[in-house]
Amino acid sequence: MAKRTRRRIDPLTLGLAVLGVLVIVAIAALQLSGGGALPGRSNDLTTADVQRIAPQEAWDLVMQGGAILLDVRSEAEYVQGHAEGAYHYPVGEAQQLAATLPAEGALIFY
Repeated sequence: MAKRTRRRIDPLTLGLAVLGVLVIVAIAALQLSGGGALPGRSNDLTTADVQRIAPQEAWDLVMQGGAILLDVRSEAEYVQGHAEGAYHYPVGEAQQLAATLPAEGALIFY
C-alpha cells in the first residue's frame, strides 16, 4: 500500500484566505451592530454597499494605497499577529473610533 503524503498549504495562501473570510464577517458584524456613522459616509449601509473581494485583491489595494486594512479582532489577537500594515479597530469600539476613519478610500475590515 502506498504511503499517503500530506500536501502542505502555503502560509501566505492560508493567511489571505482567512483574511478574506474575516473581511466578510467583520463587515457584516459592523453592519448588523450599526457600526457608528462614519464621517462622510452614510450610516444606512445596504448589501450593495459592501463588496466581497478576494484576499489577493484586498492585499493589492492596500499595497497600492487605495485601501486601509482594519483588524477588528480583540487586542490579544491583534498583538499575537496581524496582517502587515493593519490598524487595530476592535469591533466593540466601532462607534468611538468611527470619527478617526478617513471619509475617502476603501476600508477593508477583517
